[in-house]
Amino acid sequence: MGNRSKTDNATAVASQPPKKVKSKKQKKMSFSQAQDVYLRLKQEKEEEKQRERAEREKRNETIAATNKSRKKMNQALAKRNKKGQPNLNAQMDVLLERIQKRVDKEKKEKK
Repeated sequence: MGNRSKTDNATAVASQPPKKVKSKKQKKMSFSQAQDVYLRLKQEKEEEKQRERAEREKRNETIAATNKSRKKMNQALAKRNKKGQPNLNAQMDVLLERIQKRVDKEKKEKK
């Protein structure tokens, strides 16, 4: 069994069908398919970057608006009269703004 002759090996190899060589057309198709996949993935990544950039801009705008309103409130609360006492009229205005914002927010939630 282990001692096969060279002719047996040659006939076994000759009995196998020859391997098909890929044509240039098939190579072109596979290249174009790979290129299409690459371009599609590249476009998806670019869209994801744009989406993240838009979210970041929106978040930064929200933070800036919040900081602006806080600064305005702090300035109003820091006001003092001639004797150095807190200006209660300014504090009442701040409280009124907070109540109005809360009421507006509740109205939006109901709709």
